[in-house]
Amino acid sequence: TPGDRNSDIGATLYFSGTGDALVETFGVKIVEGRTFEPDEFITSNPSLDRNQPAHVMVTLSLAKQLYPDDTSYVGKTFYMGGDEDAEGVRIVGVIERLQSPSAPAEARGEDSIIMPIRYIDPFSRYAVRTEPGQQDRVMADVEKVMLALRNDRIFLNKRTFAESRESRYAGENM
Repeated sequence: TPGDRNSDIGATLYFSGTGDALVETFGVKIVEGRTFEPDEFITSNPSLDRNQPAHVMVTLSLAKQLYPDDTSYVGKTFYMGGDEDAEGVRIVGVIERLQSPSAPAEARGEDSIIMPIRYIDPFSRYAVRTEPGQQDRVMADVEKVMLALRNDRIFLNKRTFAESRESRYAGENM
């Protein structure tokens, strides 16, 4: 409910700026509901506003925490944050799994939300899916296109999911 600061449920937020982009790029499996409709996307500039979309997709593990007595979650509403004026967000889709980037060992590492937001921020992360063997070429093309759109970009930490996974689990693979 709005203003409820007693919940210890937390989640990683992912922003998908257009269509089924994040769902397709990550290859996540939808187990209930759907992806976002074109009119559900919003633009948000965190230095100017705190708007949030009315619809979200959540992981199955998060849905089960939010509604432990239910088995169907699409259409349910929950409130993000503890503000008295928090607006509800409605679940339109449930995805099987989507780990947080840090992948904590406990169960909450699977608690994620995908939001239909075109996030305008000086610091952003992008995910690109490529065909096998095409990664170097595609990433060079992506960098050229992004620099053509705005030439003051700085690219940091370009790495593959395999590299991220290896780094995250290095201490557990001994």
